[in-house]
Amino acid sequence: MKKKFEIILYFLFLYICIIVAMPAQNGRAATADTKKEVYREISKQLLAGKKQFSVRCTNTKMAVSLVNRLNSAKDSVYYRTLFQITQTVDKKNNTDDGDYLYGNLGQVNCYYREGQLWFHDIEYLESVKQRKAVNRKVNAVAKKIRKQGKNNYEKIALTYRYVVKHVTYDRRKNCNYSAYAGFYKKKTVCNGYALMMYKLLMKLGIPCRFVSGSIKDGKKWYLHAWNIVKLKGKWYNLDACQDDEDDGQVYSDYFLKNDKTFQKDHKKDSFYRTKAFKKKYPMSPKSFV
Repeated sequence: MKKKFEIILYFLFLYICIIVAMPAQNGRAATADTKKEVYREISKQLLAGKKQFSVRCTNTKMAVSLVNRLNSAKDSVYYRTLFQITQTVDKKNNTDDGDYLYGNLGQVNCYYREGQLWFHDIEYLESVKQRKAVNRKVNAVAKKIRKQGKNNYEKIALTYRYVVKHVTYDRRKNCNYSAYAGFYKKKTVCNGYALMMYKLLMKLGIPCRFVSGSIKDGKKWYLHAWNIVKLKGKWYNLDACQDDEDDGQVYSDYFLKNDKTFQKDHKKDSFYRTKAFKKKYPMSPKSFV
């Protein structure tokens, strides 16, 4: 009888420990009701690298709508939702959030149950540890570029040259899309090129955005990523990936170009083509000479 009682106490104690530990293990966030509050809580957990967590949400209609969009079969809907979520946390002195967080999300799975949004099996293109390694590399590279570049144009050109010369385009099926792969493995794809450019230019104090969209190859369009950068009050497109032919040369076919030039084979996702975005980031009508 005594032994049976001890067993019951043991399992009761174990159950209490599990219940107490659950919030930390699952990365459970605070209660949020408005869309902005919910998105911020989600972004904070994603920034911390949580692979599963929950957010309490009493707004059932909004929560169900979010789940439907994250589970949409349409890439345009899915990526627009991720973009909206990640843009709610974008601190000026932090280049890990906002665009960089958006560009580093592989897959986000979510469902709604009992007043909570449950996120699970989240895939990141690089870990928190790798992100810290990227920041160390960015600090070192930016320091050298800052010494060599006399003005912002030269700094942009030197950054472009560094990325193109440093990286080889990875054509394998299981390629790595991260900036970490670009900096440390010297192999990545368009997404990694764009994230590297974003990190370096922002560190140099040059306004830059990571841009997602599609690129035309023949008659087909494929998912793609590049950047827009601010120079002398205007914004320009640049695509380091497309100017890397892996032949040791640095081309300028996609360097500081206007939208008219890029639209021949580039198409920005819809959230970069809204009136609000265009007003905030006025693109130069002419390519930079």
